[in-house]
Amino acid sequence: MMDTQTQHILDEAMKLPAQAREDLALHLMGSVELSEADAVEIKQHWLEEVRRRAAASERGESIGVPIEEAWPKIADEPWKPASSDDA
Repeated sequence: MMDTQTQHILDEAMKLPAQAREDLALHLMGSVELSEADAVEIKQHWLEEVRRRAAASERGESIGVPIEEAWPKIADEPWKPASSDDA
């Protein structure tokens, strides 16, 4: 349950445009320090998820998506492969 001040701030933040809310959320999340135990737990969950997805792929239960197709959905910009000049 939020206190009154926090609820007021949230109510005001929800009036912001989507991009401003996203920026605010990223700043807030970046301001929270994770404990070592939380960091270890998060890493463990990601490892389990990677293993689950890899196993599903190996069993033919999921298919990959070419980076050229996936990237615009992730980054909202076309995929640009690294050139040899970038190395």
